[in-house]
Amino acid sequence: MTGRAPLLALFALTLLPSQASAKGEPIPLDGTPRKGSRSEVSEARDSQLTVKWKSAAGSGTKQEVKRLRQRYRQEVLSPKPWTFLRNYEESTQESGQSAQELSSQRTSLHARAVVLQGLELKPHGSPFQISKEDRERLKLYRLARAFLDGRELEPRGSYKLGPEPFLKALVGDFVPASVGKGGAKVRLESVRESEQGRIARLAVKLKLRTERHASLPEIHLDLKGKLEWNLTERDLAEGELEGTMGVFVVNEKEGATWQATGPLRWTYRAKFLLSRGGGDGESARKEGRPPGPGVKLLVCSKDPKHRISVADIRNCPRCGAALDAERSCPKDHRWVLQYCPQDGAPLRHQE
Repeated sequence: MTGRAPLLALFALTLLPSQASAKGEPIPLDGTPRKGSRSEVSEARDSQLTVKWKSAAGSGTKQEVKRLRQRYRQEVLSPKPWTFLRNYEESTQESGQSAQELSSQRTSLHARAVVLQGLELKPHGSPFQISKEDRERLKLYRLARAFLDGRELEPRGSYKLGPEPFLKALVGDFVPASVGKGGAKVRLESVRESEQGRIARLAVKLKLRTERHASLPEIHLDLKGKLEWNLTERDLAEGELEGTMGVFVVNEKEGATWQATGPLRWTYRAKFLLSRGGGDGESARKEGRPPGPGVKLLVCSKDPKHRISVADIRNCPRCGAALDAERSCPKDHRWVLQYCPQDGAPLRHQE
């Protein structure tokens, strides 16, 4: 199997067992990221809020339109607590009182590197000041991750969540759980194989209300959308959340109020990059990494007579490009020989 055509045929066969088995097998929706996972991300957030305020000095109303665009490279530094390194190539925002009167400016994250850990966001490398608005924007990414709680779910299955994980995503453990009301519903629509790994498509809905507590304002969120979760990388591949938000602030001492309400839309797209350095055993197989340097055979776990010589695989089964010394594709295509093409059982690595 040294030619390109046999390898492409073998690649097609390896996809069939995993797709067939996905119809009924429980899918682990694990939100714990994989250490070393890397991705290139484009993220957008659009809002059109009506802002109202009232105080002893007077009152007023205005429209506030904002369009945020960000591109960055992300790497998982630690799964627990989950810690990411982000290198921002672009972070710009258009803002104004209407869609026809927008001015553009760079945010504090533009061309900067940061470390994101839970609710904390810290500069990486040269110190700089991170704006409060940039810190607040990260909450939508944390909300998206909060829909996954580690349980297993069959396709077309669903589960419900209380307000606690979403309250924690917004403000951490600094307020009691009783402050949050509402909850979410998650439905697993499908599972498919892709060049980026195994993808679970989720339909999600969130309705959250928080009561005022200390410095925490009252928050209303009504969001729904689709999340595509990469089961191989254990991270978000694509996301789209849309709905309405509301923030309500009351200063009882001064008799002042402030509120912002209106539609909100958030989109997220990630292209995962192959982790270099190979791998060994079951973890490498599941994560789509190429076999380690000592692996000589790919052996069927069901019938050991079914085997493939690693030395015979010199080209990427997806595109035909020559593999490098680490058996990685120069175009970052994943190692697809994960299942036996004859009976669909997982392939084991044998030295």
